[in-house]
Amino acid sequence: MASPTQDRPRQVTVGALVSGAASLAMLLSVGSLLARWHTVDLRQAVEEFLSRGSGRTLNIGVDQALSLARAGLMVLGAVSAAILVFAFFAARRDKGARIAMTVLAVPLVVCGLWVDFFLTGFIVAATVMLWSAPARDWYAGRTPRPPAPQTPSLGPGTPDSQFSSAAPSAVADQGSPASPLGQTPPPYVGSYGDPGLSGAPTLQARPAGRPRQVSAACLTTWVFAALVSVLMVIAVASLGSAQVRRQFRQALADNPQAGELGITVHQLQVASAVVCLLLVVWAGLAALVAVLVWRRRAWARVVLVVSAVGAGGLALLCSVAFPGFLIIAIACGGSVAMLLHRDTTAWLQRSNRT
Repeated sequence: MASPTQDRPRQVTVGALVSGAASLAMLLSVGSLLARWHTVDLRQAVEEFLSRGSGRTLNIGVDQALSLARAGLMVLGAVSAAILVFAFFAARRDKGARIAMTVLAVPLVVCGLWVDFFLTGFIVAATVMLWSAPARDWYAGRTPRPPAPQTPSLGPGTPDSQFSSAAPSAVADQGSPASPLGQTPPPYVGSYGDPGLSGAPTLQARPAGRPRQVSAACLTTWVFAALVSVLMVIAVASLGSAQVRRQFRQALADNPQAGELGITVHQLQVASAVVCLLLVVWAGLAALVAVLVWRRRAWARVVLVVSAVGAGGLALLCSVAFPGFLIIAIACGGSVAMLLHRDTTAWLQRSNRT
């Protein structure tokens, strides 16, 4: 069994660095595309693509194409952000992060080839490096097997082969009378009663304290739950202001379908207030579940992971209009990675056994 301080293979180091850097570049590319989403140049480029070649066979309109492309960019941004977080933990010997990167490579290829072929190739190649033979031994805790030495074969007529064939008979003839087999056993070099030489496996007790990954995940949840709650309360308080009402009127004027449905400014205010209050309730429940994880409830970790994934996806969607929400999305991704860490899993599994 390899020691915990075994050197990280260069395949893992290079794979984690390349995948992290490429996913960050992909995330920036997605952000730049979404930033100029409503420009005339982008719409003309889509129209030109749909009017010739393979684009004509799709048989869809420009608005439908833009909607599909925007959904694909959202998926690509979420996958790139997740790979960026998981690459950090994969470099720290987290098996779950390596598996998650491998699974996320599938939607990355589907959506990323349309954005940047080279960045997609870099991420996939770096993920494959995490499954090389030295990397597999390192994640499994095994000492890498050295290559077998190649010894030259000796012919039957050489003096060395004659000596090697005659040596066993000479040793057998000169055996010690104290041994019935004609061989003297080697002396015992250890001290009697030494457990390290007795052949029995020794168990190293792991510390029963709370892992730092659990502490960091819970603290992150509490901090951002409080931050989201404060922001939502401020948003509800500002719904009655004249500036917000003016923005709602402008939004209704720019969307003729809303006018046909009879949606009013008051209805938009009520719906926004309900959404904000639901987000406050969600944040409060997430903070409560984090308390249960802190108190070593294994089922609460599953609930908190699902909540963090949903909150991260919602924050990523909101970051298109408000880039500050990208920080919340990254924090949610980090919390998921820390909750799925092997130390967190082992700590919660020991609580179930006790």
